[in-house]
Amino acid sequence: MKLQHLKLIGAGFLILVLTWSCEGYLDQFNLSRLDTEAEVEPSAALPLAYGSFSLQDVIESLDSTSFVDQTADSLLFVYYRDTILTLSAGEFLQVPDRDIVETYFQSDINIPDWLDIGTGETFEFYKSEELDFNAVGDDRLDSIFIGSGTLIIDIVSDFRHQALLRISSPNMISPEGDSMNLNIAVSDASGNYASTEYFDMTGYKMQILDDADTTTFRLNFALELTKGTAGVSTDEEFGITMGFRDLSFTELYAYISPREVFNIEQSLDLPFFNSISGVLDFAFADPNFKISVHNSFGIPVSIDLSKMEVRSSKDDQYYELEWKNDTMMPFDLNVPTLDQMGETITTTRLINPETSNIDMIISQLPNKIDFNVVANVGDEGEEESTYFLTGESSVAVETELTMPMWLRTSGYTLEDTLDMDLAGILGDFGLLKRANFVLKTVNELPLGLDLQVYFLDEDYVVLDSLFKDNNPFILAAPVDGQGELVVDQLEENLSIVDFSGEELSKLDGTRYMWIRAHAETSNNGLDMVKFYTHYMLNYELSIDAQFRINSEELPF
Repeated sequence: MKLQHLKLIGAGFLILVLTWSCEGYLDQFNLSRLDTEAEVEPSAALPLAYGSFSLQDVIESLDSTSFVDQTADSLLFVYYRDTILTLSAGEFLQVPDRDIVETYFQSDINIPDWLDIGTGETFEFYKSEELDFNAVGDDRLDSIFIGSGTLIIDIVSDFRHQALLRISSPNMISPEGDSMNLNIAVSDASGNYASTEYFDMTGYKMQILDDADTTTFRLNFALELTKGTAGVSTDEEFGITMGFRDLSFTELYAYISPREVFNIEQSLDLPFFNSISGVLDFAFADPNFKISVHNSFGIPVSIDLSKMEVRSSKDDQYYELEWKNDTMMPFDLNVPTLDQMGETITTTRLINPETSNIDMIISQLPNKIDFNVVANVGDEGEEESTYFLTGESSVAVETELTMPMWLRTSGYTLEDTLDMDLAGILGDFGLLKRANFVLKTVNELPLGLDLQVYFLDEDYVVLDSLFKDNNPFILAAPVDGQGELVVDQLEENLSIVDFSGEELSKLDGTRYMWIRAHAETSNNGLDMVKFYTHYMLNYELSIDAQFRINSEELPF
């Protein structure tokens, strides 16, 4: 609270009164010559406290953990934001590890061409294989730009001849733009050759062949065997085991089959409403729940808010969100095109009173929101479509509840406590004959206030209240049809309360003043009004005190 605390002038005032009484008044009369006592009744007006409530003070006091902000024109709003999911491309789609085994037996090479060549001459044996590279389900890969990964080749050979193994593929393109062509020298006169070769696939492009049943890519194997003096036994063999491991991609092009990629249940706690759970009637004019999806997948994605219900802080009952039309859910995300690859496109769905009953369920002052978000990818009937992902692609789902402080209420209580040492201000309460407390207010708040002021001792125990019978009702500030303040119609409110000396004696020991006001928006809490940060309730409490000073009671 932006409270300007008390101006304490009591000590100076008492010195002034006593000095005036003893010197000014006693200079005119010789009290020692009088048989009766003399008594005077001076009075003084003293300020006790002044300060203000702003609407921002009011909202921030409701709950320190809530998010309170303001628009460019200073309209207050409360919001809660949470990122409920981030799905990366690597989590969504992984390039599978793949193995292929190719073995050359003696029967493969015991042919006339091999027998007819001379020692030192070479003969090439050739085979071609197609490696299945299907992804998840019915997904069909088209091409992959490899970000990292390894081709592992295990070779065993029983042949006692020199050999050169060449592995090539027109479907594997090197970073330089050439077809893959790997050469591995194989030679062991004992016929016990074994080795493992590792080839870095970073930067390669893998192009997938798509036929009616599967997606593959072709590998060609050429074995150049140089004939030596050793013979060839029928049980000798040459074997190759190949595997792609830990492949990641920088770009991937594929047909993605329709499927559900996530189905999450999430809860959002709303501590703000716990602070006002005792309010019987509290409604926002324009609350909204926004789902923002930030997408860099080049794949059709749809989002469905399949359930949203709130738990009321008033009765612990659950109330469900209902749609006013059938076009809200599910909704398709905006998808980057090929020329937007790498960019993130945001799609927002705004759930407001025009499309749902969110205003009704928020009026239940929920302290918890439960919702279920489902995402599906792919597009039925579009099997010829090719979609894309990059290694950095992701989908992030963010939710936000925003409640502009444009509302109505008939049951909220404003309160504040401030220091006020009455004894330090007024001095000896025995000298007080009576006093008028004067409360001045200028109300810029669009709230009518049933106001009371309490005087508390140092233990915050109520000693007495300012108003005895009827509390003053301070009218709500005038607002126009848009719920905005009409400044030139503001008026000062003045309340004067008379206290006798006996009533004033009850206030001896006052250390705090507690201001409490039951608040409601205009028209008995029926009007929707807007809360701006610059709206204030300004107040000033002063006292017009009358003192009784008797000569017999003076300390001299």
